[in-house]
Amino acid sequence: MREIKMVAMDMDGTILSHNDDGVYISNSAKDAIRKLKEAGIKTAIATGRSYGLLKDLIVELGMEEDYHVMCNGAATLAPSGEFINLHGLPHDAYRLLVERFSAKEIPFAVFDADLSYCLPYTMHAHAHAYRESIVKEDLLAIPYITKFVVGPYSHAVIEELTKDIPISLALSVFQGVDYAEIWPLGLHKGTAVEAVAKLYGIGINEVMALGDGGNDTQMLEYVGWGVAMGNATDDVKSYANAVTDTIDEDGLAKAIDKYVFKRDFS
Repeated sequence: MREIKMVAMDMDGTILSHNDDGVYISNSAKDAIRKLKEAGIKTAIATGRSYGLLKDLIVELGMEEDYHVMCNGAATLAPSGEFINLHGLPHDAYRLLVERFSAKEIPFAVFDADLSYCLPYTMHAHAHAYRESIVKEDLLAIPYITKFVVGPYSHAVIEELTKDIPISLALSVFQGVDYAEIWPLGLHKGTAVEAVAKLYGIGINEVMALGDGGNDTQMLEYVGWGVAMGNATDDVKSYANAVTDTIDEDGLAKAIDKYVFKRDFS
């Protein structure tokens, strides 16, 4: 019987719920993470978010002493507050992406490890979606960028504009709208989670991961036991070993109870 020694969890759609009033974390999710910690199971958030969009949530979850994978594996936050394993997009790829998206006025934001930035037209047209981004006239002046968020926009157009650029690309549907994420080639949440696990002396086959988005597929397939949320698309679910209930049905807590504590890998 496989023993789970570490659990890596996506944020949005897995731990973090969204409604008309904003975002929130359910008591069941908080209790499940606390139960893991009390049992000595290592925990990590594995998210596309940068630190600026994550720091308050880390405190709310009581996970300040943990490592956290951010920007889809392009950055890891250590308990000391320092970034480790930090990776930026090559400048040539970064420049091409900015030029192509801005030429068509496709909404997008770029992220370093901490904050996000967008051009004025993106904020003007999509202020709600990009409200936490800093408006800049010249994005190419930012020293390094770990990832892009692109959309809402057609997946087909984004794929066509990026097909000749060496990047990692994940396509997602969030609340019925097409988005994409772009980050350095060869990285994903799973490889970054493995690097964290090694710091604890834990093998990747002893890690369980939970997620719901296109940027979670490689992680779900890579770890020892991947669990897709019930609110994930069928494509994301196809990469997982198991599917739990939706976030609104306490899917995270149910998966942790079933696979970590009852060790049911049927």
